[in-house]
Amino acid sequence: MPKIISINPATEEIYGELEETHNAKIDNIVEVMKRDNEWARLSVDKRVKIILKIINLLDENKENISRTMVQEMGK
Repeated sequence: MPKIISINPATEEIYGELEETHNAKIDNIVEVMKRDNEWARLSVDKRVKIILKIINLLDENKENISRTMVQEMGK
């Protein structure tokens, strides 16, 4: 399967690679998620806890995320 390659434009070095996913597979995943919408069955309190956890994880990893974005953009 083809790969998507992330290249640092400033250095032209390969920063990372990941496998491409075919549209049919993505469509299948979306359909499964629509049929089994676990998120919709969660209480508001549970959803809030999950979102707060995501916010905390993003905050804890913001330096690494920022570095990755800068390297991908070649700055």
